[in-house]
Amino acid sequence: MRERMNKQSSFIMVSHNPLESGILSDHVTIKAENLNDAKLISEEELNQLFNRLSMIEENEERLDILEYEKLPFLFSSDHLAKLIDITPSIKTKISIITMVGPRLVDPRSKMEYFVGLFRFAEEKSAVEEILKARTQTMNA
Repeated sequence: MRERMNKQSSFIMVSHNPLESGILSDHVTIKAENLNDAKLISEEELNQLFNRLSMIEENEERLDILEYEKLPFLFSSDHLAKLIDITPSIKTKISIITMVGPRLVDPRSKMEYFVGLFRFAEEKSAVEEILKARTQTMNA
C-alpha cells in the first residue's frame, strides 16, 4: 500500500553501470516527492495524526496511514521525534524516519539525537544518510 502512486510522488529507476560489478540487474529505486505545496504541520494537526497512529496496534498499518497522511505536510525534527516515540520497534522507527526525513525543515537540528537512538552502525548510517540527503536537498 505504501508503494501506491499519487499526484505528489513518482518512482525513478536508477541503474548503476552494469559493467562495474558484472551484474546486469543492479538498480536502485528512488521515490521522489513533490513538496511544493507542502506546509509545516501545526501542533493541532500533529496531535491529531499522533493520536490516530497511537490508536493503531499494527506497525505496518501505522506506516500505511503515515505514508498517506504526511503528504500535505513538512515536519520539524521535534515533530519527527514525537512520531518515532509511537513505537518501540527499531525497524518501524527507521521506516518513520525514512518517510518523514525528506520532509524535515531542520534536518540537522536533532541529527545526533536520531542517530544515537540506534545501536548498530548500519542503522546509524541509514538514519544519518537520510538526514544528510535532506540537508543537501535544502542547500541545493
